[in-house]
Amino acid sequence: MNWEHQEFCGLNPVTRNGLTPVARPATLEMMRQICRKLAKGKPFVRIDLYEVSGKVYFGEVTFYPMSGMGTFTPNRWNSVLGELIHLPKEES
Repeated sequence: MNWEHQEFCGLNPVTRNGLTPVARPATLEMMRQICRKLAKGKPFVRIDLYEVSGKVYFGEVTFYPMSGMGTFTPNRWNSVLGELIHLPKEES
């Protein structure tokens, strides 16, 4: 959400992290607003938005990337990112 280049690679084991940060989209604030609305009340969701010629396009909403079985590289990021997710308490 802060447009910071991350040092880990995502869940696809054949991809590598880019060496050069991607330019910040001019529509980033609009994208943030859209993400906040779509993610409201959800403990985790990935929302894919794209900027093309100054317009925002919606890609998809993903609740379980890699069917929940993917891992990050380097491995320590599995714990670092996992600790950021706070699941709701189960009601009895």
